[in-house]
Amino acid sequence: MRGLKSLTFVLALVGIALGVALMPAVSAKADGTSISLIQDIRDEIAILEADWVHVDEILIDIDEEINQVRIKILHAMQTIDAGNSLLGTVVKQDIQAAIQEKEVIITVKFEELSDFLGFIDEGIGEIIGKVEAAMEEKKLNAAKEMKVKALLLSQEKLVEFITSDANTMVALLEDGDEGEDQDNPETFDDVDDWLEFCLENQISDDFNDFQQCKESLGRALNILDDFISIKATVFKKKKLAVKKLINVKKLMLNSGPPRVRVVSTLGTNTAVQVYTLSGQLVLTDRVSGGLQSVKNKLANGIYVVVIGNRVERLVVLN
Repeated sequence: MRGLKSLTFVLALVGIALGVALMPAVSAKADGTSISLIQDIRDEIAILEADWVHVDEILIDIDEEINQVRIKILHAMQTIDAGNSLLGTVVKQDIQAAIQEKEVIITVKFEELSDFLGFIDEGIGEIIGKVEAAMEEKKLNAAKEMKVKALLLSQEKLVEFITSDANTMVALLEDGDEGEDQDNPETFDDVDDWLEFCLENQISDDFNDFQQCKESLGRALNILDDFISIKATVFKKKKLAVKKLINVKKLMLNSGPPRVRVVSTLGTNTAVQVYTLSGQLVLTDRVSGGLQSVKNKLANGIYVVVIGNRVERLVVLN
């Protein structure tokens, strides 16, 4: 009779062990989805980081090239101050070079900036969608989801502001001729207007009015100063957006599949036996309150714990 009871217990233990072995398999599948989803979010963040690096490089290029436009205009003005009419060719060359540099900034750099801001905006939307999915699947808690989404939405708003500033900056360089009267300089509102006016109307082949040209160049510089002022705010907004992305990255680095831990409440000086899933006894102990002291003695893994007449699963993830 005693042997029969022992056999029954062993069979029950093996049955529980098999059940426990199956449970982690199902759990691992779910956690695999969690890991994949969380990792997807992290990968998207890495892509956004790279895009912001490109934006920073483009802004630096714009900064350097707009400085070249400024240098050309200033050199033309200094040449005029020299008072030698024979230097008119140099003035024309400087203005033409400034116009060409301005064209490159608009058609290359700002187009590139627009593309990457679009990529970032799309990327933020992708991440928000995946964060919401992770929340629905209970891979992220509500509090963390709210923090991450708030940071992403505020970053999205900053992208919108930067895009608007970029459009304003382009318009200051050249916004087309709509609403402008080429015979009335007071209607001019961009750098290109004043450079072209000086080049075509004030130092043409027929006559040279260098002092009037210098005034036009001065008006172009004033608009360029407005451009530079806006560009400074763009750098600040970009820096703030990157800071928010870093905070998102930190939050997501601390995210992952929930760790399953079973901790029983035990009485005083309770006897426990711990078996591997194959049925091997690996530990006999007496504990009080909970199984933490037992877990501290075990390697990471899944075990079967016999506590009196009860059998429990113990997951160790130290």
